[in-house]
Amino acid sequence: MAPGPFFLLKEDELGDWDRFVQRHECGTIYHLSNWKGFLEEVCPHVRGEYVALRNTNSGDIVAGIPLYIATSSLLGTRMISTPFATLGGALVSSAGDMARLRAAIWEIAARAGARRLEIRGLRRPNLTDLKPLAPSSQFLHHFLELPDSPEKLRPRFSRVVRRNIAKAVKGGVRIVEDNSTEALNKFSLMHQSERKRLGLPAFPAHFFQALQKHLPPPRLSVLVAVRQTEVLGMFLVLEHQDWSIAEYIVVTESGREQGAGHLLYWESMVRSIEAGRKFYSLGRTAPDRSGLLQFKRSWGGIEETLMTLTYPTPHSSLMFLSSNPLAGQLARFFFRNVPAALSRTMSSFFYSHWA
Repeated sequence: MAPGPFFLLKEDELGDWDRFVQRHECGTIYHLSNWKGFLEEVCPHVRGEYVALRNTNSGDIVAGIPLYIATSSLLGTRMISTPFATLGGALVSSAGDMARLRAAIWEIAARAGARRLEIRGLRRPNLTDLKPLAPSSQFLHHFLELPDSPEKLRPRFSRVVRRNIAKAVKGGVRIVEDNSTEALNKFSLMHQSERKRLGLPAFPAHFFQALQKHLPPPRLSVLVAVRQTEVLGMFLVLEHQDWSIAEYIVVTESGREQGAGHLLYWESMVRSIEAGRKFYSLGRTAPDRSGLLQFKRSWGGIEETLMTLTYPTPHSSLMFLSSNPLAGQLARFFFRNVPAALSRTMSSFFYSHWA
């Protein structure tokens, strides 16, 4: 049962990789080859690879990690695991496999000429010894352990959550699933407006279309909150194995007043329980986002720390923006107040370098 050497998987071996992800207890939708296809379509400067270890007897993959090479004239060449993902990192079962994997990561990074390495979304610190990579930032991840009945979940919620759900239901708000191209296009437009309201760069125009293309239903579902004929909010949920992940949500001002956002979360939780899922992720949150943290904590779930390991320390202008509070405030002021056309142009520039 001896493990063999690590190697880069070829295109015709990605089916083996996906089957390994399905088997592994820490495998997520972000580890699948579908995520690679999605990222390479929306981010032409990003190229994905899978480093795997096969058992020499059975030939089965027993450990591995997704690595993405991001090439930018502004930021240089970086190697990342995994861009635009809540959870990530290596899929291993022992410290020995991690040690072998660590050597492979450094070899591949050197071969690619990467100036910076980032391993993101780590949940298992006892298996993340990737020195000289060191913790450089962290996010908080909130998730719920789902019971076998929705009514067993409701008592965990704060009174504010329960009140808003009841308010939306009493006000005639309904949740429907609509995975059509038209619904996704509407979501994309609403999401661009929401990003501008929050002072954040908007995702590329075809971001959500590519997401649905590579992760079609039932892996991705679009929930819509409506009252009569008015759309109050829309919600994109990712589904994989035991997990449902609340990935992207947009709620109008009227929808926020009517509790539509809370009802969208609740309905997606109910659907997850009915589908037999065991966990519901509310996504990751930066520690300084106090309002968002309060919202996620109000659902009564589990809070854990997600680590990002990097080497060397941040040095570039865009990385400075992401880690410096004052720079972040200035960036949000810019994206919130410039004309929409200029905001879209600068957003496109941002995401042509970022990963």
